[in-house]
Amino acid sequence: MRWNSGTPPSAAPPRRAGLRSWLAVRLTCTAALYLTAPPLLRPLRRTLPLLVLVTVVAGVLSGCAGAPVTVSVPAVAVWDPEDVSPGIAGEQGIGEVLALRIVETVRARGLTVVERQKLLLAVEELRLGSSALADESTRLRLGRLTGARQMVFGGYLTVGNRVRMDLRLVDVETGKVLRTASRTGPAAGIEALLDLCGKAAEDLFPGGG
Repeated sequence: MRWNSGTPPSAAPPRRAGLRSWLAVRLTCTAALYLTAPPLLRPLRRTLPLLVLVTVVAGVLSGCAGAPVTVSVPAVAVWDPEDVSPGIAGEQGIGEVLALRIVETVRARGLTVVERQKLLLAVEELRLGSSALADESTRLRLGRLTGARQMVFGGYLTVGNRVRMDLRLVDVETGKVLRTASRTGPAAGIEALLDLCGKAAEDLFPGGG
């Protein structure tokens, strides 16, 4: 004689159904098995506690396997690289163009970028002047306010016909330098500087944050 417990053929919990509801159904079926077991199978009822435990564990594991895994992606804020060359200051606006080149690389790595406008709004709200922004700790505080977890700082130095681009990735919470990158090339105008900046950014983010 075949004994049908009445359990549906598919024992896997639906991914969209609540895990608690699924476990309730399984436990109800197990209790029914306990109460309606034929005489020949009643000695097996002593194993009910173990059966209940196995049912619960299987349900939890099935629910975990069906749940999507969410990976936290760090948000990165990029500050304009500064011209630290000796002598007369360079052309205005180059730092912003270089920052946009770094942003392109960060996004290409699948990372989230804190929008420049969001940083500027935070500066306005805190009424920070250029002297205050020169302090790296102040910029890190701005990063925390805007939700950034990492920040890119940098600068470029032109001496004679050579230019060096230095970038560093800093943890906003601790201020620790996570990674640095440097590239040196000919001082041949803005296009050459952009290319140098792009290569340094790729070194700074070799495969993600």
